[in-house]
Amino acid sequence: MKTKIKNKIVVANWKMEPKTQDEALKIFNDTKKASKNLKNTKVVICPPNFYVNELKEGLGKSKKISFGVQDVFSEEEGAHTGEISIDMVKNLGVEYVIVGHSERRSLGEDDDTVSKKVNLVLNSKLNPILCVGEKERDEEGNFLLFILEQIKNSLQKVEKKHLKNLIIAYEPIWAIGKTAQDAMDSRGVHQMSLFIKKVLKDLFDEKIAEKTMILYGGSVELSNAEDLIKNGNIDGFLVGHESLDADKFCEILKIVDK
Repeated sequence: MKTKIKNKIVVANWKMEPKTQDEALKIFNDTKKASKNLKNTKVVICPPNFYVNELKEGLGKSKKISFGVQDVFSEEEGAHTGEISIDMVKNLGVEYVIVGHSERRSLGEDDDTVSKKVNLVLNSKLNPILCVGEKERDEEGNFLLFILEQIKNSLQKVEKKHLKNLIIAYEPIWAIGKTAQDAMDSRGVHQMSLFIKKVLKDLFDEKIAEKTMILYGGSVELSNAEDLIKNGNIDGFLVGHESLDADKFCEILKIVDK
């Protein structure tokens, strides 16, 4: 009897790039071409909101690529200049929302705000990609308590029945935006995946812990992707700067799909 291969997911966080729509289309088209050969991997592209509709028009009948947004506002409505509401997100036709990214938290976003966003996304039957991660590590292991509290607080008031759509992306802040040499090794990622699963089991139950997809982000590059996905006990990646290099990103997709 064949062992069923567990599906993976790779999320491309384009952040505030690229600078033009033409560049965005080029990256998207190259990614779309590579995604045709994927068997067990879903690709989620999270571009600046400005590009979403244009890119979606070029998606055609492809079921390998979905779209997400990089953030959503914590209130459903009101006078909030520059923000995007959950209804706007739904009307964009995307399926995923990155929530609580460290770059948002560094601007003052706390766990209570993240919790509101997670609940909005889950209640809208979309998929939140909840980002958690410590700023630094200590020999006493206090960073583990920080991660535990971050997950617990970010998921407060979430109804258990909605958790089937939850994805958690572990991104140690000290490794974000650097090189593969600064990323965690697969052993460390494996340990953190197990820890996050234990936290979810203690907060909810074993079934939810096992079904929740765990991604790793933090200087994911072509040079370290294979070791991380093979030995890190994770379900995929949240990729930043490398997702803007179509050639390298497409190679990462192939590695994950093996």
